[in-house]
Amino acid sequence: MKRYTAGFTLIELLIAVAIVAALASFAYSGYTTYVLRAKRAEGQTALLRNLQRLEQHYLMSGTYGHSRDKPEEPWPGLDAYSSDTPARSAYRLAMARCTGAASGDAGDGERASYRLCVRLRAMPHGFDDGICGELLLQSDGQRGAAGRLPGPAGCW
Repeated sequence: MKRYTAGFTLIELLIAVAIVAALASFAYSGYTTYVLRAKRAEGQTALLRNLQRLEQHYLMSGTYGHSRDKPEEPWPGLDAYSSDTPARSAYRLAMARCTGAASGDAGDGERASYRLCVRLRAMPHGFDDGICGELLLQSDGQRGAAGRLPGPAGCW
């Protein structure tokens, strides 16, 4: 009586599962890195788009603020999110005054305004970016991330 064995042994199956799991872990880490880079690109594009609008506004009104009469108020013509809807957006966008010498603050008690410099911020919305965090772009051309100018390498 001959004994025929067909199929795989338990050891062979375990080895195959281990190989597939190792390959999947490498693929997943590469995928998550790619998704994070794509989200950062979305935030950078939104910041550049808003800065372009602000520059057009500045040419027409002479201030980055709401108007010449109200330079301390932010201009309302900017996008609030990096995509068309908050649910699809990777970043929430905001406008702030520059700090330091670039702000044009006279230092004599005059309220800081958006007259000379503006800082655009893109804060992660619905995900955690542990390396770059908040992306920054100023009207004087400075770029940064993680609340610093310049930010960590690779964020811009």
